[in-house]
Amino acid sequence: MLDTYTILRLKYLIRHNKIFILALCLVITIFSIMSYFIIKGLPIFIRSQKLISSSSYSYNQIINTFIQGNYQRGIVLLKEALKNNPEDEALKNLYALFTEKLLLNVKLHYYLGRKYYRTTTQITPSLILTPRDPYYLTVTPSRRCYLYIFQIDSLGKIEVLYPNKNFSSGGNPVMPGKLRIPDGFRWLKLDKTRGIETIYILATPIENERLLNLSDSQLIEYLQSLDNAVKDLPGIAFKVYQFTHG
Repeated sequence: MLDTYTILRLKYLIRHNKIFILALCLVITIFSIMSYFIIKGLPIFIRSQKLISSSSYSYNQIINTFIQGNYQRGIVLLKEALKNNPEDEALKNLYALFTEKLLLNVKLHYYLGRKYYRTTTQITPSLILTPRDPYYLTVTPSRRCYLYIFQIDSLGKIEVLYPNKNFSSGGNPVMPGKLRIPDGFRWLKLDKTRGIETIYILATPIENERLLNLSDSQLIEYLQSLDNAVKDLPGIAFKVYQFTHG
């Protein structure tokens, strides 16, 4: 039994230290919850993590590899991580993003001699456009993705068609459905540099930071290597088109 003095003393401490006691209770509660999750082997959500995985280091390493545009290395790391942790939901979801087919429908629309409107999916060197023939692209991805479009002329001059605020108010990621480039009622126009115009289109489930941080020569080299790098990844759509600038 507590004597009267002790009881009065406790009441005094409680009355004058409410904030401290509440904080102490909160700490105890948080510690109890974390202990429960640790004992049960359940993941704890940390705000700085993009996605919780029982192999968080492996997952973050893989994500960063893909973001840097190293797709072959990324898929190797992902397969190795899944081999060691076949039930990891985060890794399985990531693997699905890169192995489930991403479809990309591309059309070129042009106004021949500013008189005749034409649409084609056959964007090949047999198609001849001149500065008198304005044109635009429509790109239709089958699911949410990050879209990158570049046009390179015969002298190696690069034009970033998407993402580019000069041509489209939208950015990445893009949703499934038709996207017009440039948007609105605007058209693309050729300059005076004749020769082959090459259009590279990349659609990927994860952003590619590398693409927009390369010099012109490095970018051309990287784009030319992508066809081989992503050929075994159905979740990435990569297309190359050419037409003749006459």
